[in-house]
Amino acid sequence: WLDLQRVAQPALSPRGTGVWRAQVNERDGIETATVSLAEKHAVMYSVKEIPGKGRGLVAARDILFGELILDEPPLLSGPPESATSLFSWSVAIAVLAVGACAVEFDPSPAGLRALLLLGLVALLVAKPTAAALLEAGAVWWQTAGLDAEGRRQYFDLRSGLPFYVPVLTEALIFRLNAVSDDASGCVCAMASMVNHSCVPSACLSWNSATGRHQVRALRRIEPEEEIAASYIDLWQPSASRRRALRRGLYFGCACRACAEPSEDAQRLSDHRRTLCGQLEQSIPLKLQNGQLKEALRDLQCLHDVAELELGGVPTLITQEMENDIADMKA
Repeated sequence: WLDLQRVAQPALSPRGTGVWRAQVNERDGIETATVSLAEKHAVMYSVKEIPGKGRGLVAARDILFGELILDEPPLLSGPPESATSLFSWSVAIAVLAVGACAVEFDPSPAGLRALLLLGLVALLVAKPTAAALLEAGAVWWQTAGLDAEGRRQYFDLRSGLPFYVPVLTEALIFRLNAVSDDASGCVCAMASMVNHSCVPSACLSWNSATGRHQVRALRRIEPEEEIAASYIDLWQPSASRRRALRRGLYFGCACRACAEPSEDAQRLSDHRRTLCGQLEQSIPLKLQNGQLKEALRDLQCLHDVAELELGGVPTLITQEMENDIADMKA
């Protein structure tokens, strides 16, 4: 809905590729309120320390439903996935070939076990290590080419290290702050400071036509409220969301959806989000099978449950669902 795509996020993938990646067009009444010229040019956000999160973006004024908050070029991008895949597979095959020659292959059970062990080392150690080294080298090279202001902005982002370590610091900053683009992710001065929430107020998106990263208000954001987006699939239980964030980005989530005041409230939230995921998967299948009435019923249910879980207020997500419901009824 609204070209918002839920994409399964592997561990350590760029932020913003997990869920509801928006390619938002100013159509269908997305800009729902009139914004004066003065408001358009007013400072929309400020950078502040967020308790438990570090630095983040906070609304400096009332930001309207659907309003564009950021539109900026990346400081640097990761290496193309095709190049990373080719390099890592080449290294893995080379390790396997050299190891096989060194072992002098023997068709006996012991020789087969040795060959199997070599294959596991090549796939589980050499291949990911080669990919990580290529990414680190590419990021370090691009960082060295930034101007003084670009370097300051890049090194102001979180690295997770207490002090500077050449190459490793650059690589960790990229890994922990990358947002999605057409390839393997990019780092932006401001968009990369948008923190995570399982009840997001904004959405991250990459504009392929302009080569710029955008942040847009998913709903109305009040002054002094944090501008936060989701890094992961929202439609999973809190334990699964926390596990995905710890595995991929090395932090736990303490947003209001992950810290419900009681176990009963948490179980209810988890049930609703699991239901949203199930409905989201079933609707396209029912449409393909010509079950329009059942798909319409499921979409209405998905809209109502999603609105509850997203704060009980209108969002770009639920608005596009409403548009689809109207089209299906017509």
